[in-house]
Amino acid sequence: MTAAPIPPALEPTDLDVAISVAQQLLDSDSVLSLREALRLLLRALDAEPHAPVGPGCGGPATVRFEGYSPRDGLAHGSLDLAVYACDDHLEQARTEWIGDLLPHRTAALDARCGERFDFTTLRGERP
Repeated sequence: MTAAPIPPALEPTDLDVAISVAQQLLDSDSVLSLREALRLLLRALDAEPHAPVGPGCGGPATVRFEGYSPRDGLAHGSLDLAVYACDDHLEQARTEWIGDLLPHRTAALDARCGERFDFTTLRGERP
Protein backbone atom coordinates (compact mmCIF):
# COMPACT_ATOMS: atom_id res chain seq x y z
CA MET A 1 0.00 0.00 0.00
CA THR A 2 1.41 3.39 -0.94
CA ALA A 3 1.12 6.44 1.25
CA ALA A 4 -0.94 9.38 0.08
CA PRO A 5 1.19 12.21 -1.30
CA ILE A 6 1.93 15.05 1.09
CA PRO A 7 0.21 18.22 -0.09
CA PRO A 8 2.48 21.20 -0.75
CA ALA A 9 2.84 23.70 2.08
CA LEU A 10 0.55 26.64 1.61
CA GLU A 11 1.86 30.15 2.11
CA PRO A 12 -0.06 31.91 4.90
CA THR A 13 -2.56 34.55 3.86
CA ASP A 14 -2.35 38.13 5.08
CA LEU A 15 -5.21 37.34 7.45
CA ASP A 16 -3.29 34.34 8.83
CA VAL A 17 -0.29 36.60 9.48
CA ALA A 18 -2.44 39.27 11.15
CA ILE A 19 -4.09 36.68 13.39
CA SER A 20 -0.68 35.30 14.33
CA VAL A 21 0.59 38.81 15.16
CA ALA A 22 -2.49 39.49 17.30
CA GLN A 23 -2.08 36.17 19.15
CA GLN A 24 1.59 36.85 19.79
CA LEU A 25 0.78 40.33 21.11
CA LEU A 26 -1.81 38.89 23.49
CA ASP A 27 0.62 36.24 24.75
CA SER A 28 3.53 38.67 25.08
CA ASP A 29 4.85 39.96 28.37
CA SER A 30 5.68 43.16 26.52
CA VAL A 31 3.24 45.97 27.09
CA LEU A 32 2.29 47.63 23.83
CA SER A 33 -0.09 50.50 23.42
CA LEU A 34 -3.22 49.89 21.42
CA ARG A 35 -1.82 52.25 18.78
CA GLU A 36 1.36 50.16 18.43
CA ALA A 37 -0.67 46.93 18.22
CA LEU A 38 -2.89 48.41 15.50
CA ARG A 39 0.18 49.57 13.58
CA LEU A 40 1.56 46.04 13.60
CA LEU A 41 -1.75 44.53 12.51
CA LEU A 42 -2.26 47.04 9.70
CA ARG A 43 1.28 46.42 8.51
CA ALA A 44 0.81 42.63 8.60
CA LEU A 45 -2.32 43.00 6.47
CA ASP A 46 -0.67 45.57 4.18
CA ALA A 47 -3.83 47.58 4.85
CA GLU A 48 -2.30 50.92 5.71
CA PRO A 49 -4.10 53.71 3.92
CA HIS A 50 -1.78 55.95 1.93
CA ALA A 51 -1.67 59.67 1.26
CA PRO A 52 0.41 61.72 -1.16
CA VAL A 53 3.69 63.22 -0.03
CA GLY A 54 6.28 65.51 -1.54
CA PRO A 55 7.00 65.62 -5.23
CA GLY A 56 6.62 61.88 -5.85
CA CYS A 57 5.85 61.02 -9.45
CA GLY A 58 2.97 58.62 -8.78
CA GLY A 59 4.73 55.81 -10.66
CA PRO A 60 5.01 52.28 -9.27
CA ALA A 61 6.96 52.30 -5.99
CA THR A 62 9.85 49.89 -5.59
CA VAL A 63 10.89 50.89 -2.06
CA ARG A 64 9.15 51.53 1.23
CA PHE A 65 10.99 53.56 3.85
CA GLU A 66 9.73 53.20 7.39
CA GLY A 67 10.54 56.11 9.68
CA TYR A 68 11.14 55.28 13.34
CA SER A 69 11.50 57.49 16.39
CA PRO A 70 13.22 56.49 19.63
CA ARG A 71 11.07 55.00 22.38
CA ASP A 72 11.87 53.16 25.59
CA GLY A 73 15.59 53.48 24.93
CA LEU A 74 15.40 51.89 21.47
CA ALA A 75 16.33 53.77 18.29
CA HIS A 76 13.62 51.84 16.38
CA GLY A 77 11.12 52.18 19.23
CA SER A 78 8.10 53.56 17.38
CA LEU A 79 7.07 53.17 13.74
CA ASP A 80 5.81 56.66 12.89
CA LEU A 81 5.78 56.96 9.12
CA ALA A 82 5.98 54.90 5.93
CA VAL A 83 6.73 56.46 2.54
CA TYR A 84 6.90 54.83 -0.87
CA ALA A 85 9.25 55.73 -3.72
CA CYS A 86 10.32 54.64 -7.18
CA ASP A 87 14.02 54.16 -7.98
CA ASP A 88 14.28 57.76 -9.24
CA HIS A 89 13.01 59.22 -5.92
CA LEU A 90 14.65 56.70 -3.59
CA GLU A 91 17.27 59.05 -2.13
CA GLN A 92 14.83 61.93 -1.80
CA ALA A 93 12.38 59.70 0.08
CA ARG A 94 15.08 58.53 2.49
CA THR A 95 16.56 61.95 3.19
CA GLU A 96 13.62 64.36 2.82
CA TRP A 97 10.27 62.60 3.08
CA ILE A 98 11.19 60.71 6.26
CA GLY A 99 12.53 63.88 7.89
CA ASP A 100 14.55 63.31 11.04
CA LEU A 101 13.13 59.83 11.66
CA LEU A 102 15.46 56.81 11.53
CA PRO A 103 14.83 55.15 8.13
CA HIS A 104 14.48 51.44 7.47
CA ARG A 105 14.24 50.24 3.86
CA THR A 106 11.89 47.45 2.77
CA ALA A 107 10.27 46.40 -0.49
CA ALA A 108 7.12 48.20 -1.59
CA LEU A 109 3.97 46.25 -2.31
CA ASP A 110 1.23 47.69 -4.52
CA ALA A 111 2.02 51.35 -3.83
CA ARG A 112 2.76 54.48 -5.85
CA CYS A 113 5.73 56.81 -5.58
CA GLY A 114 4.83 59.58 -3.16
CA GLU A 115 2.25 57.68 -1.08
CA ARG A 116 2.65 57.67 2.66
CA PHE A 117 1.05 56.54 5.90
CA ASP A 118 1.36 58.53 9.11
CA PHE A 119 1.13 56.08 12.00
CA THR A 120 1.13 58.87 14.58
CA THR A 121 -2.39 59.81 13.52
CA LEU A 122 -3.38 56.48 11.93
CA ARG A 123 -4.61 58.48 8.97
CA GLY A 124 -3.85 58.27 5.34
CA GLU A 125 -5.47 57.60 2.03
CA ARG A 126 -4.66 56.64 -1.50
CA PRO A 127 -4.76 59.51 -3.96
